[in-house]
Amino acid sequence: MNDNMRNRGRSAIYLMAGFYLVYMAYQVFKNRADSSGGELIAVMAGAAAFLLIGGGMMGFAFYMFYKNGKEMQRALEEQKKKQEGLSDPEEEEESGKA
Repeated sequence: MNDNMRNRGRSAIYLMAGFYLVYMAYQVFKNRADSSGGELIAVMAGAAAFLLIGGGMMGFAFYMFYKNGKEMQRALEEQKKKQEGLSDPEEEEESGKA
């Protein structure tokens, strides 16, 4: 498995984990009525932490997808230039003779 596929898989896992944490924050916030006093503060702090961490993970996953896509595009362009470069020396020799 090459680095490109490994990075794409890792980004997908970050995205899924972030989505799950945001979902858990929603579930905890939705059930806040069952808590009172100090427990309510802890529940709200936990929900906020889940939301922030989950959102951060999702943002990082999208950044990694973007970065990986740019690297793939750059690699394809370099490969295309190499292929053109292999055929160009023959043309350069002909233009150099003239």
